[in-house]
Amino acid sequence: MNALSDFTAQHWVIGGAVTASLWLVAGKQSARNNPSSGLFWLFIGVFIALVHAAWCIRSKEWGGLALAATLIAFGCRELIRVYRLRSVGEVTS
Repeated sequence: MNALSDFTAQHWVIGGAVTASLWLVAGKQSARNNPSSGLFWLFIGVFIALVHAAWCIRSKEWGGLALAATLIAFGCRELIRVYRLRSVGEVTS
């Protein structure tokens, strides 16, 4: 168990990026069937990416911050797209 905690302590940037990415992908997929639930999942993904970015700033991990900024940009773009298409009733990929 000590090896696992050491690994996560050293590689938290990757873990945070993967976690945010999974939420964003889940939101994008969910938006195809139900745009309202897709918005929820996308919001959670963007929130995780924001927390990840704040932690990168605190730890001075500038590469991780660039990755988090990319995830935030992608998530916000998808949030806007799904929100606009929600009123039309059809969400395309």
